[in-house]
This record gives sequence, structure tokens and C-alpha cells, in this order.
Amino acid sequence: MRILVVDDDTMVIASCRRILEADGFDVTAVQSADEAIEIVRKNDFDLMLFDVKMPKHDGPFLIRE
Repeated sequence: MRILVVDDDTMVIASCRRILEADGFDVTAVQSADEAIEIVRKNDFDLMLFDVKMPKHDGPFLIRE
């Protein structure tokens, strides 16, 4: 399963990556909604986990996009 993690906090990204990869998931992580949009346009993911409050663009913006 391919999972995209979007969070502006590097500690959250590191924790998610460590836990999910230990369970065998393929994890891609980025720190902004803009990066996530670019990656989603080029790749398929089974699940996306994202922070609701981020600078510039928030989680609801990402859902709409």
C-alpha cells in the first residue's frame, strides 16, 4: 500500500514514516500542500494522511484540490 503523508512538522513526518514503514507500507512524505499536489499529479496513492492546519494551504484546501 502506498501512503502519502503531508505535514509541516518534520517530527510528525519522521514518526509516521517510522511506524508505517515498520508495518511494510511504502511511504512518501512532504511538508506542504503544494508539494503534495505535485506528487499526487504524478503518482497514485492508496491513502493520504495530512495535517489539517499548515502554513499557506491547509488540509481542507488539499481535499478540494
